[in-house]
Amino acid sequence: MQSNQQNDKGHEVIGNSHKWQSLTPVVLTRHPKFHHNGDKKLIPNTCFQVDGAEHQALKLLTHLFKPDAELALTLHRAFPAWLH
Repeated sequence: MQSNQQNDKGHEVIGNSHKWQSLTPVVLTRHPKFHHNGDKKLIPNTCFQVDGAEHQALKLLTHLFKPDAELALTLHRAFPAWLH
């Protein structure tokens, strides 16, 4: 069996891990929405754009924490208009 590689400080660089950490940024896949006249479409009662960075980030967080019903409910209560 082959041994794991080590860096110059003696730490393993290839092996099993108990947690995973991404070093890449989140890539937003939706385009922010605009009205036909070019004005930004805003989320009702906020200054944030529909499908803008903040809107997409909140939707992603809500989706990721769905198993945690208490946290999901907290997000829905804090930002009700954002999650339509």
